[in-house]
Amino acid sequence: DGQLKDFLVPPIPLKKITDRWYARDANWFADFRQSARKVAHLFERSGGPTVDGVLAVTPRVLEGMLRLTGPIAMPDYGVTVTADTVVDETQRLVTFDYDRVANEPKAFIADLLPRVLTELLSLPRDRWGELVLVLTEELKRKSILVYFRDADAQQRVVQLGWGGALPSLPPPTSSVLTDHLGQVEANVGGHKTDTLIEQALDYDVTAGSDETLTATVVVTRHHQGSKSKTPGGAPLGMLGVNPPSSQSLPPDEDPKTKTNIVFERVFVPSGSALLEARGYVPSARVPSPLQRSQGDEGLVPDEDLAHLESQWEERESGIVVGSEAGFTTFGGWVVTEPEETTVTVLRYRLPFRLPRPSLLASILRYELLLTHQPGHSPVLTRATLRVPTGFRIAWTGPASALQG
Repeated sequence: DGQLKDFLVPPIPLKKITDRWYARDANWFADFRQSARKVAHLFERSGGPTVDGVLAVTPRVLEGMLRLTGPIAMPDYGVTVTADTVVDETQRLVTFDYDRVANEPKAFIADLLPRVLTELLSLPRDRWGELVLVLTEELKRKSILVYFRDADAQQRVVQLGWGGALPSLPPPTSSVLTDHLGQVEANVGGHKTDTLIEQALDYDVTAGSDETLTATVVVTRHHQGSKSKTPGGAPLGMLGVNPPSSQSLPPDEDPKTKTNIVFERVFVPSGSALLEARGYVPSARVPSPLQRSQGDEGLVPDEDLAHLESQWEERESGIVVGSEAGFTTFGGWVVTEPEETTVTVLRYRLPFRLPRPSLLASILRYELLLTHQPGHSPVLTRATLRVPTGFRIAWTGPASALQG
């Protein structure tokens, strides 16, 4: 980051915590292909070589590898990491317990990864299948994303579902309506609290007598931390979330006691019209540790980011209406304190109608695509479709599904 030659204007939400856009924050776009291209570009502008591809991984991948290798001793840091401790130890060593004089907080990661890869390459041949299974499972879970500069390789990656690409919606027809609901959350100055948030989403689509379709999205978040530095309860009964252990962290830096602050973007079919937004925090009221007295003076706009934000329009509710990757987006701040529960509501009109049955089109199929940012914990989602008098739901499916 310190070698980046370009002094770039950061994304608007990131101005809360940084005075410019660094390579570490380049994974900003919802479609991973665009983020990967930006990561590669900023890496080169920081003095790195031109790369053939970009891999994104979550801590799950490292945990899976350490289950194969067993414990790895790191004597220079006074620790031995295992699959169960690597995330906590890494967070401690890169955030708090690093050499302030050398000021290289990520040195531990740079030293650990080669050790892990060496141990993996040393596995006997009869265990290589275990490694393939680990990698395959994490690719399915989207804990690994892949981008290649080579067009043919990249096309194959997307076909396999490994590219983190947002879907392309087919246009509505007289027999098929395709809907989409996607979520992307950026933790902005909310410390390492995302794994402490238990979340559920309710999606309701109601067809009116005038053939219009109104969608309502209700997201409920509960912070499992504690204001008194003890684990908070989780009253919602949602999918299990495993908060990290924080025994090795300084008490004042324990994520369990920190506020979760996210800038959420909801991706809906292009042309959807916002009707109501509740529960979001206006930008002016979102905590910011940074005082940016000079604004963007002396900074250069990034062309892709400037194009994205030129389409943003902020409403009185605090919601920013925009467009990205072929979708209409609704963006807003959600602030959740330890032990507390927040509820946000979005209500909007979908850009297509529910036509009345006719002799030529007596059956209509409604399809809903649900997406979430790769690497996120599963979110319990309930979807409801309400049809007016004169319609009959002939078939629904699947009744339930669980995917990473």
